[in-house]
Amino acid sequence: MKRIDFSNVNIEMELGVFQPRDTRSEFANVVFQAATTLELDTLARKIFRTSKGELLELSDGEFEQLTAALRHAGYRYSVIRDLEAADQSEKPTPKDEK
Repeated sequence: MKRIDFSNVNIEMELGVFQPRDTRSEFANVVFQAATTLELDTLARKIFRTSKGELLELSDGEFEQLTAALRHAGYRYSVIRDLEAADQSEKPTPKDEK
């Protein structure tokens, strides 16, 4: 399980230079263009419809589908690495803090 805020992913723009980027539309469109199943279409819409600052929970399978679509679309390894680093599943959720 991964928890990612797609509206705030630190992406390496140049060697060693990272910038926060809102990746919701971009990544959702990559998955949507590659969608050959209802599950991929649903994943694309799930990413696209998240609110700014919202942590989206993805199963390991969904995350694999996302990264496979990014690789297939020609995204650099560093972008996928940065997306993996954006995983906040180890951080407590507000309901866990109560």
